Amino acid sequence: MLKSVENYKEWQTDHIVPYSKSGDDSYDNCVLSCRTCNFIKGTWNPLNVLNGEPVSRDKLIQLSKNYVLEKRECIESQIHEYRRITQKHS
Repeated sequence: MLKSVENYKEWQTDHIVPYSKSGDDSYDNCVLSCRTCNFIKGTWNPLNVLNGEPVSRDKLIQLSKNYVLEKRECIESQIHEYRRITQKHS
């Protein structure tokens, strides 16, 4: 993502705890994310999977990464299936 200036429009500030879910704009709650990953994460809140456990910023980031990776894999699987179907019928 940070390899070249050509990708700078892909960068977004993502709120670890979404702003809409009581997150704030503090440094501790913001990370750099690509636009696609930020869109996939949406309003998902990593605090919801912790059941009130004390947690570090790094843990929240890792939970968010895991969530996004899982969702990306699902989307990629759907795209693969769509391609298979369309190629089959073309």
